[in-house]
Amino acid sequence: MQNIFKRVAVLLAVTVCALCLGLCLSACGGDEEANGYTVTVTYPDGKAVDGTKDGYNEYDEEVKYVEVQICIVKANGETGTCYDTKKLDANGQATLEKPPVTLNEGEKFKIQVNYAPEGYTYDYAYVTKPSSTTITLKKA
Repeated sequence: MQNIFKRVAVLLAVTVCALCLGLCLSACGGDEEANGYTVTVTYPDGKAVDGTKDGYNEYDEEVKYVEVQICIVKANGETGTCYDTKKLDANGQATLEKPPVTLNEGEKFKIQVNYAPEGYTYDYAYVTKPSSTTITLKKA
């Protein structure tokens, strides 16, 4: 009789552990995709762009912020729909929400920098699923 109770106790303990693990993975996200794109913009020396004051717009000197934006790039290479922009913080970071679309075959997203600091340019970052990416500016 004691053997039966021991086996039931072990089985119950294993079941509880499995349930706890499942709940933890579910709460932590497990293998689920992230919901956005974390973008960091840096200068060539690796220093973060201060998105609150380093921006430049030749047509509006009041613009001192830097922002990032995500756009669809169609399979033929043309830019499609662009989505909301997000201002960088003082540490050069912003998180863009995942656009409410599913990419078609051959499509991807590009992340662009709006109002890059004066004298700098950059290469687009191309992504297909939520992730973290760094865009390093280069001298124009």
